[in-house]
Amino acid sequence: MEDLKTVREEIFKIDEELIDLFRRRFGLVQSVAEYKYHHGLPIFDSARETELKQRLLGSCKEEEYLKQLYDVILDTSKKFQEEIIQEEKHHG
Repeated sequence: MEDLKTVREEIFKIDEELIDLFRRRFGLVQSVAEYKYHHGLPIFDSARETELKQRLLGSCKEEEYLKQLYDVILDTSKKFQEEIIQEEKHHG
């Protein structure tokens, strides 16, 4: 087994990658919010959310933890979309 410092350094590298992916994802979420605003679509689409979770969660031993993570990601994405749409309403 690797020493704790080495393992933590590897976790830090992965976390940096996750942050980069998070930024990319939220750039796309912003585009989704703008599209929904301009087309009068609701922020929450339960069918889409269910489909996404089914595609991503599969059967892995960490499935329950992954589900919790995606619940947070999707809730945060909806909140971000709400903020974008409110900004669009104020700026036209």
